[in-house]
Amino acid sequence: MAILKNLMLSLFLLPLIFLAGCTDADEQEDAEHIVPDTQADVVAIVNGEEITVTEVTAMQQLFAQQGQHISEQDAIEQLISQEVVIQQAEQQGFEVSAEEAEAEVEMLLAQQGISLEEYKQHLATEGLMDYDELINDVRVDLTIQNYLNSAIEDQAIQVSQEDAMLFYEMYKEQAPEEELLPFEEVEQEIIMMLQQDKQQEAVNNLVHQLRLDADIEYVE
Repeated sequence: MAILKNLMLSLFLLPLIFLAGCTDADEQEDAEHIVPDTQADVVAIVNGEEITVTEVTAMQQLFAQQGQHISEQDAIEQLISQEVVIQQAEQQGFEVSAEEAEAEVEMLLAQQGISLEEYKQHLATEGLMDYDELINDVRVDLTIQNYLNSAIEDQAIQVSQEDAMLFYEMYKEQAPEEELLPFEEVEQEIIMMLQQDKQQEAVNNLVHQLRLDADIEYVE
């Protein structure tokens, strides 16, 4: 049942993409505290919330299932960025309930013609993950999505026709040997691409600021 595995992965992939640009090594060097290892399983503490080796391994495995391999340190940085966003989202009232998360899973399954009970059975049979753990992960991911979407909307990111034309002309200069479609035929595609770039930049800046404001401790 590959479709079930793909569905489960799709529930987690978007937040990881949103945060993909936020694992700057300089931020680790700028951390306010580095504390001795008092509990072997803890690798970092974010505003009092612990990040564990188990979570780091799970993050690495999730990327590996998408054909990407990240180091342990990159996984830690990813989890720290995720944690500061989750905390901010919950503080601002974007927290999604377990019931809402389950409804989202059920809707996605229904689109594939799969019942919730069938999915639960598959998880148990294949030993992929505990169902309650899955629902909690989906709940967290939806919370992140809701918060980031709202934060981006508040910034009213716009891309003009002039922006698109400038990009088109610059690309023509950089690849003079490439035969391009007329600008009118690719204008909307360019605008969408530039909007996505600006949205990613806005998210990265937001997460960077949240990390600066957070009390982050790395456990040696």
